[in-house]
Amino acid sequence: MAVSTAAETADAGVLILVDEIHAAEEADARTLANAIQMVRGEGKPLMFVGAGLPSMDETILGDEGITFFQRCEISDIGPLSDEDAASAVADPIARSGWWIDDKALGRAMAAASGYPYMIQLIGFHTCDQAENVRCGISTQDVEAGIAVSGQRMGDSLLRPMWVHTHAADQEFLLAMSYDSGDCAMSTVRLRLNISRGEAHKRRDRLVRDGWVVITPSGGVRFAHTAMALWVEAKRQQMRFEPERDPNVQEDESEGLESQIVAALSADPAASYAAIAEQVKASSTWVSKMAKKHGLTRDGRKTRYLR
Repeated sequence: MAVSTAAETADAGVLILVDEIHAAEEADARTLANAIQMVRGEGKPLMFVGAGLPSMDETILGDEGITFFQRCEISDIGPLSDEDAASAVADPIARSGWWIDDKALGRAMAAASGYPYMIQLIGFHTCDQAENVRCGISTQDVEAGIAVSGQRMGDSLLRPMWVHTHAADQEFLLAMSYDSGDCAMSTVRLRLNISRGEAHKRRDRLVRDGWVVITPSGGVRFAHTAMALWVEAKRQQMRFEPERDPNVQEDESEGLESQIVAALSADPAASYAAIAEQVKASSTWVSKMAKKHGLTRDGRKTRYLR
């Protein structure tokens, strides 16, 4: 109220900008919404702009007690065009009296992939890592900036996103992380042993939350390369293992399982690694099949031994 009164005295309006609004505490969000509505109800000039992750659908936009935010005009910000991305990197550098060569700028744009936050990180850390910006920013400087930016993106953006992601959707991302680039939906369903409907529900939530995009062929891929690398590292850290071998396609799974069972029974002395090499599967998958069928190393169905 004091701010609106001061603005009215100065014959000016008030603009309220709130970042990371998806993470706002419920009590704080309600207080803000009530204050804005009270000031606007008095006819005073006030504008509100909030920015946050798509998970706001389940926080401030999902709170039935805060209808103000639900009535606001909502805009989704997608990837920047190549032209806008180039300007976002090159223009601040030029305004500082420095310059960046075309090859280095192209590398920065490719690494950012139109992702606004990554563009910001790469621009800042490239300049910060540059040995002598007054002599121009090189591709080497950009590579150094990209390396730091990937780490920063994981710490500041991806870790909080992960915490607010459903456990089932986390599994979907972990299953995707075995592939570089596009991943077929049938492959993800196979790895998680889930239905088509369940896979599509998880996919749609992850698209909404900004983790993945749908490919022209109907598959999925991570919205940014840095996300793929971060989730892959997370998978290795968690030692996540899918329900089925990540290297096996759906139409091959039953036949491969039969081959593994036959090999386990035929050669009791063979290690999992040897059998995996024989049937062209992973040792993890061989181990799972041995446990599933209760095959000991002498080929009899009894208890599972490693």
